Amino acid sequence: MLRTTVIGNWPLPPRYADVLRAYHRREVLEARAEPALREAAAVAIREQKSTGVGRVNGGEMFADPELNHLARHLSGIQIVNGEPTGEQQPPGQGYYRMIGTLGAPRGIGYASAFRREHQLDAQLAVASCPGPMSVLSLLLRSDPNVFSVLSEATAIVQREVRALAKEGAREIQLDLPSESAALSLFQFDPTVVAGSIEAAFRGLRNVERTAHFCFRMLKGAGYSEEQNVRNVLPVIRSLPGKVDRVFVECTEEVAREIIAEVPRELEVIAGIAEIEGEVSPVDVLVRRGREALRHVPAERLWLAPACGMRECTSERAVQILANVVAAARRLPH
Repeated sequence: MLRTTVIGNWPLPPRYADVLRAYHRREVLEARAEPALREAAAVAIREQKSTGVGRVNGGEMFADPELNHLARHLSGIQIVNGEPTGEQQPPGQGYYRMIGTLGAPRGIGYASAFRREHQLDAQLAVASCPGPMSVLSLLLRSDPNVFSVLSEATAIVQREVRALAKEGAREIQLDLPSESAALSLFQFDPTVVAGSIEAAFRGLRNVERTAHFCFRMLKGAGYSEEQNVRNVLPVIRSLPGKVDRVFVECTEEVAREIIAEVPRELEVIAGIAEIEGEVSPVDVLVRRGREALRHVPAERLWLAPACGMRECTSERAVQILANVVAAARRLPH
């Protein structure tokens, strides 16, 4: 069968959802949340494995999809309870501003989370980490020029990636929602984005490097999947030798045609199964997989859902992933 994997986060188990969301909002200390973090990761790993998928992750139970959890780890920033306009918000849900040099004295939490997950499953090999521009996303609301400190954010991510490798991660997926959004919304320089990705992974040995181009921040912005993929292509073309594979959403036929333009040196994770709406039947995913194979040979192709599945129920996430695996079993490899 074609290789299959998960990308991004997994649903919070209902039993632990309330305490984990409070933890993401910084209302609960890590020591108190530790049992829930541990048990929720065990559930996520178990649910993913039940589908037969080739590679699993720990579900990112410790992480808020909007990356607000990063404020727990970053120095040089301050929360302001309220909107920049002066409107009030509940405690812990304001915006953040720079008040000093950006740093992360004890890392940004991804390496320590992988340590927890690896203790639960010694075979676990996949870890994630936000890209440098995504680390800065907390500060965008208060400072549109925050990318001026991209070098500081890149150094933070580079240290976290190296720490993940030391903890035993054998594939590190760099999640790039802000990078993808900046390319589309601000026509950000692709060479700068590619350079920050390369720097984040620089110096790694015996670790597979995956660039996850995530379009969730562009929902509602009016961009088609085709436009989103085309906007990240200039970066992807700069990545041979800097990463091993790239993830792109390609639930639409035209996006599956575009992956033919990914350099031959790179593997492709094709996100063929929608997360929202009706669950894609296996027959539909088989057809999409065949179309992807016309443009990327089997030895370079992986199949996956189109994004992280935090907003799904566990039952729905399992079904989506199981259908991807069932489709992969019916395709040539």
